[in-house]
Amino acid sequence: MTRVDDRRPGVTAAGFAVTVALLLAVVLAYQVDVFAGWAGGEYAYLFLAVAITAVATGAGLQGVQRPSPWRPFGVGLLLGGSVGILFTVALIIVFWYALSNITF
Repeated sequence: MTRVDDRRPGVTAAGFAVTVALLLAVVLAYQVDVFAGWAGGEYAYLFLAVAITAVATGAGLQGVQRPSPWRPFGVGLLLGGSVGILFTVALIIVFWYALSNITF
């Protein structure tokens, strides 16, 4: 379990904010249809790619040497990526629940 570094809470918040901003940018790009010709699935893949990349990068930054200023930023990336993945899982559960309760 990763804990937030109490000595540098601003750096952790910055890592979280970067991830959330990227995820929101993908959602906004879908709403505005930035990439003409893309269907919703491509935007969903991009959303998951951003979330998984943030988790992988955050985990990689946790592996750098101990007195590094990048470790708290990695914690923020881990938290933001985890929120994105959990949001995706929640949407899938809601979608499956809605499909299972459709009556014809």
